[in-house]
Amino acid sequence: MNETSEAYNNVLDFLYGRIDYERKDTPQRTKGFKLDRMRELLRRLGNPQDSLPIIHIAGTKGKGSTAHMIVAVLSAAGLRCGLYTSPHLETLEERFVINDTICTPAELIKLVDLVSPAVSDLDKLSETDKQSVGQPTFFEITTAMALLYFQRQNVDLAVLEVGLGGRLDSTNVCQPCVSVITSISFDHVDILGNTLRMIATEKAGIIKTGVPVICGVDQTEPKETIQRIAADLDAPLWNIHDDFHFLQPATGIEI
Repeated sequence: MNETSEAYNNVLDFLYGRIDYERKDTPQRTKGFKLDRMRELLRRLGNPQDSLPIIHIAGTKGKGSTAHMIVAVLSAAGLRCGLYTSPHLETLEERFVINDTICTPAELIKLVDLVSPAVSDLDKLSETDKQSVGQPTFFEITTAMALLYFQRQNVDLAVLEVGLGGRLDSTNVCQPCVSVITSISFDHVDILGNTLRMIATEKAGIIKTGVPVICGVDQTEPKETIQRIAADLDAPLWNIHDDFHFLQPATGIEI
């Protein structure tokens, strides 16, 4: 095994050894979601999110494909776009993309080298101070890595896909230029709530004061919930069927 392969395997061991709500349930699953730890981790990294124009995307379905389409359109227009999505299909590097280029293993190693001192400091603090924010999770660390990667690569825009919900998701530490909510349906009801109104409230937690919102939700109950939250925050709202329409051309496939 060469040094690069060993370093890469060490990076994967470091990341996959963290608490990971994507891969397994834990007794603290419904208690571990808060943003204080994420904010503190980013503070120790220089708050890279503050220098990035961001499009933030939530929704039960369609957020990943929407994120990819946005990047495809803006890349074709000549912009350098960062894309952070989850989960990955084969390799961890797939989560970190600039235009259509996936982060390399060498870049992944460098990113972990950059974030690991801050992670270790928080780990040690959690062992000595019960009032500390606790140990960063897998998703918190990879989100921080994405923001740092996009900052260092001088992207024109970063597109962030929410991991789970919205209000307490690790990506919800940014001040986006646009927020997008693709759809609302039943999913993760043990965490987000067992009504569409409750789920919509969690996903609408990404809406920020005065920041435009694009919404693809057409069911009455969650749509009204999102409209109310946007109005309370003076966030301009464009809703499908009311303010814009989407037509999908027929494919005409015959077998």
